[in-house]
Amino acid sequence: MKRSLEEVAIEMFEPEELKPVAKTRQYREVVILQACVILSSMLLDDIFSVLQLSRQEWVFVSLHLAMTAAYFFVIWGLVRGLSKSPWMLMLFFAAIVSIFGISLAATNPFLRVFEDPRPWLIGEHALAAAVGMWVTFLVFRDIFLARSVTGNDVWGAVCILLLITLFFAGLFNILILIDPGAIGVAAEPGYGSVSEALYSSMCAIIGNSPAYSSMSYPARNLVAVEGFIGNLYLVVLMGRLINLASSSEAPRTEQEQ
Repeated sequence: MKRSLEEVAIEMFEPEELKPVAKTRQYREVVILQACVILSSMLLDDIFSVLQLSRQEWVFVSLHLAMTAAYFFVIWGLVRGLSKSPWMLMLFFAAIVSIFGISLAATNPFLRVFEDPRPWLIGEHALAAAVGMWVTFLVFRDIFLARSVTGNDVWGAVCILLLITLFFAGLFNILILIDPGAIGVAAEPGYGSVSEALYSSMCAIIGNSPAYSSMSYPARNLVAVEGFIGNLYLVVLMGRLINLASSSEAPRTEQEQ
């Protein structure tokens, strides 16, 4: 029996209750794809150079778009289990479809859709940053409201750290698109700007400053802010783990007495 379009839409945007095992699997899949997106964006050019292969822009763009699509697909399943609002799920779905559509049109190596893709890419990264903030809030709430530490919490904590990295990478990319030399090296819109933005964000999140010495003041400030937030998150996470460990030890001590 064929279902109507309305029934399909209702099922699609209905919040889904994830069991702990399923949630752990979702977090693990999200982290794996986050790592793949970051590493491929940063290292693909170097891999081609080591293998002495000619640089084909369409290969870079196609791989990046494929991984982004897979990442959005997995993050959609996770968000359905974390959000209780069908309206927020509808907005989230519309946002990720818009992000992917703009990225596909603006970086398409076969068809020039926009005369100047920079404004569109700025809008795409701004929307992606807003979506990333909301997803980070959902994951943070899910992890830090837990009363015990499980594998789910470990993968979720790593997911938050990588979400912060991707969020600031989007902000660095916006700076690059506004001023191509903002981070101290010129980068073209598309794969080049994404790669340099992720490099800057990865350096900042671990507390290091990027190797480029002639960064603009907004870029320097962004490095400082991301480094502060990254360190603050680790302190909060450690405090949370110590508190949970102390809470679990207290009932055990009372039983022994």
